[in-house]
Amino acid sequence: QSASLGPNGETHIGTVMVSYRPVDASGTSRAPMSFSLPFPVYLHKFFMPAPNVSQEQYFGAWRQYSSDTSLTHQKIVHAGKSLTATELNGILSTYKLHACIGYDPNPANAIGCAFAVSASAPQTPVLVRIESDPNNPSVFRVTACSSIGACARAAMQVVSAAMENAA
Repeated sequence: QSASLGPNGETHIGTVMVSYRPVDASGTSRAPMSFSLPFPVYLHKFFMPAPNVSQEQYFGAWRQYSSDTSLTHQKIVHAGKSLTATELNGILSTYKLHACIGYDPNPANAIGCAFAVSASAPQTPVLVRIESDPNNPSVFRVTACSSIGACARAAMQVVSAAMENAA
């Protein structure tokens, strides 16, 4: 179907899905079956925390992906309140990003790592870094990068939204 550009620059595509029951041994059952698929689908639901990624692996991948602007998404976030590193790590964990405590040289910052899992890309790394503003403890820069730009954007959006709604 046709696509239209939404108010935030998203592309909306109408989709029709049909699923059939499995065929039995006689090969006769191909009746349509009903199912619900909620939209939108949030990519962070397909994240798998990556606790075994070393600091060297993390920053090696970070340097590789963050040098490509199509694979990196960044946002300045005005949180609803001052957030500690512990609270930032909690936000990362809530969205299936493993909090890599001690990886960032600044203890006020937070780093998270996950793999986005799908059939076409079984382990797509997703890296997030939250940097605090030393002059304002409720302002942060959230940067996310991945080998797939849409995964980085999804991580950046969900973490930023959680921070903005922190109460």
